[in-house]
Amino acid sequence: MAGAGTTPACDDHLDELTISIQSRFEGLSPPSDCCIFTILERLRRQNEEAYMPHVVVIGPSHHLNPSLMPMEDLKLQYLQNFLQLNQNYCLRDYIEKVKSWEVLGG
Repeated sequence: MAGAGTTPACDDHLDELTISIQSRFEGLSPPSDCCIFTILERLRRQNEEAYMPHVVVIGPSHHLNPSLMPMEDLKLQYLQNFLQLNQNYCLRDYIEKVKSWEVLGG
């Protein structure tokens, strides 16, 4: 998954970001067995608002919103668990892939 053609400055930035996220793993409770359940469509249609997410934000837009901060540790736990599921790739590999999708100047 690692991409070729990255510049040394880009490599440094990816390394810093990787280290920053990994340091946030320290002190987290170990990831628990968790699941995300699928809601039957007929239940969802009865009360669609009840099944719309209101707590988790992915991306920078509302990252520092105080009402959403309690989910930050949980998102890190899920990330940590995800990384343990497939050890063929490391955190930096995933960061590099996501960075490749960014729109420059966007």
